[in-house]
Amino acid sequence: MKKLMVALIALVAVTTSCSLDDGEDFYFEPVKIISATFPEEMNVGTTYTVEVVYEQTSTCHVFNGFNYLPGENLTRTVTAVSTVYPERLCEDSELEREAAFQFKPAESGTYVFRFWQGEDQYLEIEAIVGGAN
Repeated sequence: MKKLMVALIALVAVTTSCSLDDGEDFYFEPVKIISATFPEEMNVGTTYTVEVVYEQTSTCHVFNGFNYLPGENLTRTVTAVSTVYPERLCEDSELEREAAFQFKPAESGTYVFRFWQGEDQYLEIEAIVGGAN
């Protein structure tokens, strides 16, 4: 019984001290990717950094990360996502920001990356991956 009580107190302490709900409303929104830069040479099994430039449209948009969806035939669709805080005092902006993601190719061939740029528009970049080193 004593162990159960300690476990319950620990659970309450963890859930209240780590609460992510601070009462501020937000939602997620895709943002336009302007460009992406890949290493010139890539090999299977090695991790590479892909640099991305995206558009920040207001001071209420905070970069949240990337949605990365593998498709058929080495096709990858990448969308940058911002968290939007609509209740803040916001200013419009057309700032270009940089972010990066890690890419570790699992097989050799030509990968086609489709970077979201808005309503059914994509920047397509081919990245050639050679065999393992």
